[in-house]
Amino acid sequence: MSGTLTLTAGDLIVRFGRVLKVLGIKDKKVAFSPRFASQKTGGLTYSIPLKNIAGSNYRRIVTKDKLKSLFGSILGKPIPVEEPDTVAVKSSLGGNNLTETFTVIKALWSEKKSKSGILAGGKLSLYQQALEQAVEEVAAVKGIVPDKAKLMIMEALKSKQADQAQTQKQG
Repeated sequence: MSGTLTLTAGDLIVRFGRVLKVLGIKDKKVAFSPRFASQKTGGLTYSIPLKNIAGSNYRRIVTKDKLKSLFGSILGKPIPVEEPDTVAVKSSLGGNNLTETFTVIKALWSEKKSKSGILAGGKLSLYQQALEQAVEEVAAVKGIVPDKAKLMIMEALKSKQADQAQTQKQG
């Protein structure tokens, strides 16, 4: 994360694809809790020194306009022909960048569709991780539950695939 991130209670931020809510700042420590509780987190809250925020991989959630743009520019692009490189996919997921996460989802979803719905174990795990990361942020930005956000992402992918199939038939 470059620059400084000014936080106040109630802010939603992202770290490694997880949406966190700032609970408060006290004694130069920031308290967080996951925005979407799961069995993994179990209502977990934690705090870190405020000075560690600037040098860490924290960022604000994207805006609604940016999200709309990403849906159009990434999920709306033609399906890639080549299979994604697993090493590049892993490194992009650690970058805390929603654009890269959508690109990974698109590439792995495309590969999955071209192989009768099957991805190798490692790629399937990466696909699920990328989808989980994107779902959390889309849900937070749109103010919806994660299941509905996942449906939105999948519908965007499927509608583009249908558009391409129709174009190929007409061509």
